[in-house]
Amino acid sequence: MLIIRRQTNVSSSWPRRVIFHLGLPKTGSTSVQALLRENASLLSPDVGVWPRGRDTKRMRRSTMAYVRSGTPRALVASCVQIFHFGRFLRSYDAPVAIVSDENILGMVSTKLFDARAQRRSRHVAFLLKYLIGFGDQRYVIYRRNHDDWLRSAYSEAVKRKGLDLTFEQWAHEYSGFRNPDHFLASLSSCLRNRLSLVDMESEAASGYPLGWKLLELADVHDSVYGNLVVPSPRNRRLDPHTLERLRQQNRAAFL
Repeated sequence: MLIIRRQTNVSSSWPRRVIFHLGLPKTGSTSVQALLRENASLLSPDVGVWPRGRDTKRMRRSTMAYVRSGTPRALVASCVQIFHFGRFLRSYDAPVAIVSDENILGMVSTKLFDARAQRRSRHVAFLLKYLIGFGDQRYVIYRRNHDDWLRSAYSEAVKRKGLDLTFEQWAHEYSGFRNPDHFLASLSSCLRNRLSLVDMESEAASGYPLGWKLLELADVHDSVYGNLVVPSPRNRRLDPHTLERLRQQNRAAFL
């Protein structure tokens, strides 16, 4: 999504700071991206925003392919696409850039509890840290409590994967998988003090819109906050009755 003017000559007016919103899946990322889209012109020219879309597509697809397959070829492709995205950002002239895509690390909701996927996603974090090419890189990840995360991942599996198991059956299959908190701890050891872990429920309950932390790291002027357009919540988890009806439809499709 092209928000600000592209320069024909790369110069010292590159973004001085790049803030990556890394998701994770099922933590309100769609609402965060809606906030950035709705307020892009308000934030410009001091802050350029790239919510999930065409500009992050190649990088996102390459990292997802690596996390899914783990092959050396997919790893090399991820390196190339991350490097090119860094070059892409350097062709714009906003002092601060915000990039939001919940799949940048290659993680999807159905793999969130998978130890092997978590390990590969951490590899992507290393690549992001060293290949983007900016001295001041910040990272934001939203987190939630384990049970809510598990139920949201289950809801997504029913909607998109045609799952016909009950939540109890599905959760039992996942009982040996790693808690996402272990994954977040490994990312913290990789990205260190550049990473901000934000509790999704706490920020939502504070009265501030999801995505507030990104604007805070971008040093958005106080005068801007009162004029922010706050979009309505997006992509809510299905209610139990709708979820059960959809699960029964999935089961019937397999019979």
